[in-house]
Amino acid sequence: EDMAALYLSHRKQRGEARPEKEHVEVELMLEAAAAQYADLEDRILGVRASLAAHRSLEELKLRNERNRIMRLEVLLQMGSLSLALAAVSGGFFGMNLHSGVEEVPHLLWLVAGGAAPAAA
Repeated sequence: EDMAALYLSHRKQRGEARPEKEHVEVELMLEAAAAQYADLEDRILGVRASLAAHRSLEELKLRNERNRIMRLEVLLQMGSLSLALAAVSGGFFGMNLHSGVEEVPHLLWLVAGGAAPAAA
């Protein structure tokens, strides 16, 4: 009865409702619309799954890049420490203090030679 009442143009043209048995066209139209909505829902779920996979892949790429940057920072800090060690040993000889060590012959070359491998 409700489906037969959906024929609005038939009612407007003829002034009467269609018989209750003639509702096949409306039923087919409703089934087609339901199938389209189900297909649309499946495609939306597929896009969501694809988006989640893409998001996790991008997060993995970002973690990898962050780890690479952290390794580079550690290498730079190690290099800075090595250079600081060499600079400190040279700085001891550059002070204006009289301790008698500065008068030992060839001690500067010995300390510089020891600081270079220690800095490496």
